[in-house]
Amino acid sequence: MTPHQAWQRQIKGEVETIALEQLVGRVSANMILPYPPGVPLLMPGEMLTKESRTVLDFLLMLCSVVQHYPGFETDIHGANRTKTAFTAYES
Repeated sequence: MTPHQAWQRQIKGEVETIALEQLVGRVSANMILPYPPGVPLLMPGEMLTKESRTVLDFLLMLCSVVQHYPGFETDIHGANRTKTAFTAYES
């Protein structure tokens, strides 16, 4: 799916919010970009597969940093920080 197609589904409300843990096998509606360093890990329209599971493991590790080291949290653009969820939809 192209980023444009993902954006069109998002503006039509054809997306759902899911927990980060449920991301494998789903298509991202948002760019997922941890900051710092500010490098996108997932682009809109990109599916996280079992082969790219290390991306999810990295995102989950960033979420756990807040619990273990207050003040050193990373902002994940495209993700709901309080619920560790972000907007995604199935392909």
